[in-house]
Amino acid sequence: MKKRRIYVLIMIISGVYATLCGQNLSELEKEKENTRKKIEYTRKLIDETSKKKEEGITQLGFIAAEIELRGKVIDNITFELELLEEDVEKRQKRIGLLNEELEKEMDQYRNVIMQAFRETKCYQPLTFVLSSENFNQAYKRIKYMQKLARYRQAKSESIKESRKELLREIASLEEKRKEKNKLLEEKRKENDELKRRKSSQQAMIARLRNQEQKLRKELKESEEIAARLEKTIREIISAEAKRRETGKMKLSPEQELIDHNFRNNKGRLPWPTERGIITGLFGEHEHPVLKGVKLNNNGIDITTEKGSEARALFDGEVSLVTTIPGANRVVIIRHGNYLTMYANLIDVYVRTGEKVQVKQKIGKIFTDDDNEGKTVIHLEIWEENEKLNPQQWLSAE
Repeated sequence: MKKRRIYVLIMIISGVYATLCGQNLSELEKEKENTRKKIEYTRKLIDETSKKKEEGITQLGFIAAEIELRGKVIDNITFELELLEEDVEKRQKRIGLLNEELEKEMDQYRNVIMQAFRETKCYQPLTFVLSSENFNQAYKRIKYMQKLARYRQAKSESIKESRKELLREIASLEEKRKEKNKLLEEKRKENDELKRRKSSQQAMIARLRNQEQKLRKELKESEEIAARLEKTIREIISAEAKRRETGKMKLSPEQELIDHNFRNNKGRLPWPTERGIITGLFGEHEHPVLKGVKLNNNGIDITTEKGSEARALFDGEVSLVTTIPGANRVVIIRHGNYLTMYANLIDVYVRTGEKVQVKQKIGKIFTDDDNEGKTVIHLEIWEENEKLNPQQWLSAE
């Protein structure tokens, strides 16, 4: 009975572990496939811009994004391998325990058979019963033989099942080892591709450094555009702050609810485009080509496909629709105390004062055919006078 409890405990522990491990591996596999789709999309954008036969910061941004995504795939595979290794170790231990239990069962079976043989070795079963000294002894011998037959049958079936279970575990272990080897090969290929992409990145950086004058001109233009955008949004914030001071403007209950919901959806807001990759990061960082030059971005830049449309991140009210040199058409939407800015649109579908809903299309994104054919939307999120990192507010997908 004790042995049976141990065996059941092994089965339960193993089953629970397998379920949990399976769920983790399943989630990792799904995450890996999603990342691979992003890599495919990035490669598609690279192919589109490369048709322009002009290398630039946009292509370099695509390669950097692809490198980051491939790094995530490799990290994902590494974690999968760790989980598989744990699973293999667990199964090896379980096989060892099953072997021990099988040996114990077979020893018990052999001992019972040997004991029965010693007791009845001089007789055939029928002779053993008929040689009884009296009826009572004959009855006991019949019962003993029946009990022995039942035990032998049950033990034989138990041993067969134990052997089957052991063989299943050995087969499962072999499958896990094959899966592990497959992942190791997958990781090797990803590492090779990552090295190739990093090599391409460095080669492109070297070529672009020969265009320093052009890059510095583009940088100056970008800084001027950023300053105009910041000036525009600060003017809105300042004007609304003055109206609040005079009591002419305050958040309505509806606006307060939107403000609360916007804040609670940090990390879950939809992207301003159906598809895209981040090619311009928030905050201060090194210029990808020019040494010693810092870039400062009040938002993020998302590169997408030609013909793509911009969408509102959340329910709100359009505070301003304007045109800013270098940034084309710009839409600013208020969500309670929060503001979202969408720049570099060519056609706008909303007007100032209009209420919009989450994911509502607000305009078409401009495609610059004279500059690598890039289609980029610039997104900013502000909480009154404070600039926020949009990447921390958007959903991971």
